[in-house]
Amino acid sequence: MSVVGLAFVTGGSGFLGRRFLQIMHDQHPRLRFRALVHRSPMPVLGTVEPIHGALDDADTLARLLRGVDTIIHFAAITHAARTEDYLDVNSRGTEQLARAAARAGVSRFIHISTRAIHPDCGAYGMSKRLAEDAVRAHGVPHVILRLAEVYGTGSREGIDALLRLVRDWPVVPYPAGPVSLAPVLLDDALAAAVRALERPTLVDVTYTIAGPRTFTLPELIQTAAAVFGVRRLGVAVPLTAVAAMSRLASALGHAIIELDQIPRLTCPKDSRIDAARRDLGFAPTGFQDGLRRVVQERTLPGEF
Repeated sequence: MSVVGLAFVTGGSGFLGRRFLQIMHDQHPRLRFRALVHRSPMPVLGTVEPIHGALDDADTLARLLRGVDTIIHFAAITHAARTEDYLDVNSRGTEQLARAAARAGVSRFIHISTRAIHPDCGAYGMSKRLAEDAVRAHGVPHVILRLAEVYGTGSREGIDALLRLVRDWPVVPYPAGPVSLAPVLLDDALAAAVRALERPTLVDVTYTIAGPRTFTLPELIQTAAAVFGVRRLGVAVPLTAVAAMSRLASALGHAIIELDQIPRLTCPKDSRIDAARRDLGFAPTGFQDGLRRVVQERTLPGEF
């Protein structure tokens, strides 16, 4: 489907937004973008106008949203020492953007959220839940995509950090408890965002974007070890010891997990992707095949 017009992307220099802009540049060269970026670098693309700024400037947002058809909102803070930091960016920033979108007459708001949205998912989950509420409350037709754990990003945090640990360390510590992950390959997650943009009749809907299988942490570690062709011993660490383990791993350059991540790992999360399959043609790659692709493309930090 040909997509034309002007779109506004937040988080254009983050790993999701940056890759999304590259995909859209290749697939829809007639669609122009204004990309709000927080840091450099970002790809030089002829269809993208990068603008350095923040979500807390109402006047700037009003100016940037003139003539915009669609917003794709990737910007978020994923790790913070204080609850207030999550609220400032994820909740209040999204509310500011949603309000500006309504005033500017934006046609659709595609909001990138998380499946860690349950009340037990901690400060991050609360901030993202409030962000979803803000998108709905301001009346702009919207699509909300609740992403599971995205891998293959080239990031040194989150699930990619765990995968790098499995690749490099013979003993892999992990938080004890009822943790489950539904890893989704980066390009599969972004394909859902592209399809949402291509299908303007999809409005006021929410989809879970997750991998086709849910893993416990021991299952994930052993599955990844098999792909890497190594043997690994997974060791469950009581939550009280996670802080010390995290500090040690960070000192060695192998950050695994921050304390603020624990609630979102152990809280209840939805893994049902039938609606995304039906409406977005979402067809996630199996974890083993996706990780093999990551290894081939060397998008896991460091050498293998």
